[in-house]
Amino acid sequence: MIIRTHFPALLASMVLTGTLTACSPASPPTPEATDNTRDTAPSADTTCNAANAMWAVGKPVDETLLTKTKADATAGIVRTLHPDQVVTMEYNGTRLNLRTDDKGIVLDVTCG
Repeated sequence: MIIRTHFPALLASMVLTGTLTACSPASPPTPEATDNTRDTAPSADTTCNAANAMWAVGKPVDETLLTKTKADATAGIVRTLHPDQVVTMEYNGTRLNLRTDDKGIVLDVTCG
């Protein structure tokens, strides 16, 4: 009988304790667990620098231009963006974007 009368209070106490425990801040990770920047950060030679490939603005896109702009911008990858083309919007610091007009002439050079 005692359990039945105190059950709602006991249940509320258990739920509240679980909620507070779930909301409490986690202990900070150890330096060993978070020191993975050397493996995931792009190196200086693969970080895109669009300024080095701005010479491509006004030129038609071809394989030679793609290869040279990628090298000049020290990009890991290069993509051509055509008018009304659907593209992914995630940022990639090693990617060079060449935005073109409908005739394939480069209008803009950006990284990301």
